[in-house]
Amino acid sequence: MNILSINSGSSSVKFAYFKYIKKTSKIIDHKNIKIASCINKTKIDGNYNKKGKLSENIPAHQTRLLSLNRLYDGEIEEIGTSLSSYNYEYINGKENGKINFKNHHSAISFIINELVHKNLNNNLNKDEKIDIVVHRFVHGGNVFIKPLIISNKNLKNKKYNNNNNKHIKYKSFNSHSANNNKNNDTEIITTDNEIYLNFPDIKKLSQLNELAPLHNPSNLLGLQTAIKLIPEAAEVCIFDTSFHSTIPDYASIYPLPIEYYKKYGIKKYGFHGISYAFISNVLKLSGYNFKKMILCHLGNGASIAAVKNGKSIDTSMGYTPLEGLMMGTRSGDIDPSLSFILKNKLKLSEEEIYSIYNKKSGLLGISQKTYDVKELLNNLDYNSKLAIKMFCYRIIKYIGAYSAALNGIDALIFSGGIGENSSFIRQEVCNNLSYLGIKLNKSKNSGAAKIFNNSSKLKTLNLENSIIKINSGKTTVMAVKTDEELMMAENALKILKIN
Repeated sequence: MNILSINSGSSSVKFAYFKYIKKTSKIIDHKNIKIASCINKTKIDGNYNKKGKLSENIPAHQTRLLSLNRLYDGEIEEIGTSLSSYNYEYINGKENGKINFKNHHSAISFIINELVHKNLNNNLNKDEKIDIVVHRFVHGGNVFIKPLIISNKNLKNKKYNNNNNKHIKYKSFNSHSANNNKNNDTEIITTDNEIYLNFPDIKKLSQLNELAPLHNPSNLLGLQTAIKLIPEAAEVCIFDTSFHSTIPDYASIYPLPIEYYKKYGIKKYGFHGISYAFISNVLKLSGYNFKKMILCHLGNGASIAAVKNGKSIDTSMGYTPLEGLMMGTRSGDIDPSLSFILKNKLKLSEEEIYSIYNKKSGLLGISQKTYDVKELLNNLDYNSKLAIKMFCYRIIKYIGAYSAALNGIDALIFSGGIGENSSFIRQEVCNNLSYLGIKLNKSKNSGAAKIFNNSSKLKTLNLENSIIKINSGKTTVMAVKTDEELMMAENALKILKIN
């Protein structure tokens, strides 16, 4: 069973290719688990015996996480610009290059045709094929709480009058069987510039684009491209918002007239849910059983989640990914009346204001130089230092608020590109959290990024190199290397009922 994970961002695509081989707890390699348990010195929960080995009743999803063998891992960046490039790692080495990818369709076509298919034929058995393609969708709205399978139940024919149309067949995948239904093929009409798919669920997905305009359109284009290029594969959509569906009404509904929530579903949805789900699962797999956690996913997009007994009870991002923390180019929380003030003072359109909030604010807006934290930390000018100070301050505020909401915390977790790699940001944040019993071990904190960066993502999940305990105080603090693509693949197996 072969799985391709496609994780499309606003101007990038991360991808990973996995081979899944079913294992049972009797034959699974326990080496990593024993090492992690010894290093962490934590209380083993009910899934483990006294020797630190997995018990026979380990949840199926944890077995799947350990049974996914990563064969390829890569990323395409700066899509739509002259700086676009690709890099990837596979069993025979690493490759990179520069190609001007016009959009996500051309980038994902390159991934599928030039990287995955080409390498499958050259380096593996020529009979290898992609069985499942799983896609990350940032926003599922109220429509999609659980993962979506594009199956034969979703398909309808639609014809377009265009002399340039090319006709291909989509071989529908039945989620209850591994066999293709050859008698129920559905025609897809495509042109050189667009892919027309009259699937009811794809129409519903397109209606969510306005909720995450920087991401959902790219996510949707990735799905359409994969359906065109790999028609025999099952397509599964995983939604970042799903993890936060457990947030109670009193925390998710905005204090606006209640009919806006009832009629339009205007409420907090939250994001980075795939990352948070991975962190929660990998902690349990390593023997941790925290009741009250604060998870910080810090990257160009940044958010914080309060998690109680494994469920999200609040998160910083809201109806869209704009709410919450100050981010790379996004403002985060601001006074809503500023929209009207800016419109009147600067004579701006709604689209221009929206662009300012999403693309010209945050670290970039304050520094006037870059949104890259590594560059900002090396700059000595006032604006760069101010941007970092503001970024850390707002993280501290949210941690304080969620500590109150949880009535104390057992663990603080840092993840994401900044959370995993910047010891300075972690230290700056934790310096202001001594009241929570938080104190960092300087050497462990400074050494975490080196461990993460020296670890290849290839092969199976390495627990020892995924979780670094960095505290010296009574409250646990960790840096965790998140893996959204692996979590997506596991979710696809789960929803397709592949044990």
